[in-house]
Amino acid sequence: MFKLLQAALIGIGIGILIAPDKGSATRRKILNAVSDYKDDAQDYLEDTYDTVKSKAEDVAHNVKTKAKKMAGKANSKADDLIQDVENN
Repeated sequence: MFKLLQAALIGIGIGILIAPDKGSATRRKILNAVSDYKDDAQDYLEDTYDTVKSKAEDVAHNVKTKAKKMAGKANSKADDLIQDVENN
């Protein structure tokens, strides 16, 4: 997506530079194009951040769940060993 945005900005920039407008109109068009590009890039980064954050939260939850399950099994095995030692 980033490459597509780059290509679009370059295309807009070339189109603006070869257009027969006054300098002030051209500068305004360039500023608008840059502003649009900045907004698109910010949206992309925010979406990427949200995706990464969500996946990290999922991984953390899964690790925590598995760690609790393993701790429970370890406690159960320890209890079994203690009972075996006490019975023998």
